[in-house]
Parts: sequence; C-alpha cells; structure tokens
Amino acid sequence: RVFIGGGDGTVMWVVSEAQKHGIHTETSLRIGMVPLGTGNDFAQALGWGGRNPDPDVLLRNDCETLAEMVQDWVRAEPDIQDVWKVSLEVDEEDGYIYHKDEVMSNADDTYKKSLETYMLLYCGIAK
Repeated sequence: RVFIGGGDGTVMWVVSEAQKHGIHTETSLRIGMVPLGTGNDFAQALGWGGRNPDPDVLLRNDCETLAEMVQDWVRAEPDIQDVWKVSLEVDEEDGYIYHKDEVMSNADDTYKKSLETYMLLYCGIAK
C-alpha cells in the first residue's frame, strides 16, 4: 500500500515507477491519496473530493487529521482502477512528440519518435 499527496500526475508517476520495478500494479499495488493536485480529477471522479485540504487542519494536533485519513484508507476495501499502457509513434521523417510546447528528445539529442506511458481511465463530469 502506498499513501501519496498529489494529483493525477502523482498517481501516474507512482504507477509507472512501480511498473519499472516489476511490481504488478493490478494485484500488488494499492494507492491512497490526499488530493493535493491542480485539478484533482481522479479524486473527484472517485468521490474523494476535489479540493486540497487546508494544511493547517491537515497538520493540526501532531497531524491528527492526516493520521485519521491514513487509518481510514488502511481499513478501506480496495477497488481496481483501469490503468492503460499507451504507445505513441510518429512519422519518422516529419513527426514530433511535444511535451509542454517543447519537442521531446532522447539522451543523444535526437528527436523522440515513440513514447510509452501509463494512463488512468476514469470518467469525470466538470462542474
């Protein structure tokens, strides 16, 4: 079991790191989270709330609220989430993969022409 503070990106980082280290995430990894992300879409879709908790409340009385959250999570029944491995390839001659407005490069400064990443599948409805 892993308890994290973050958002969708943090969840996916934990999943990808576990996969890199040979952990079968579908059967061996349970993730609990304090929603501290930008939009907290994953937490909202699961009904955990989308607002970042007040840090003063979270840490008050020697982290009492945080400790209660962890205890609730430890007692909770696990639920399986869909994690997909997505592969992307672009045209060798004129295709580029961008990340935050920059072309992605390999360690040798050649342009990256393929990418594999993990994604969570969930459905959320914006308010």
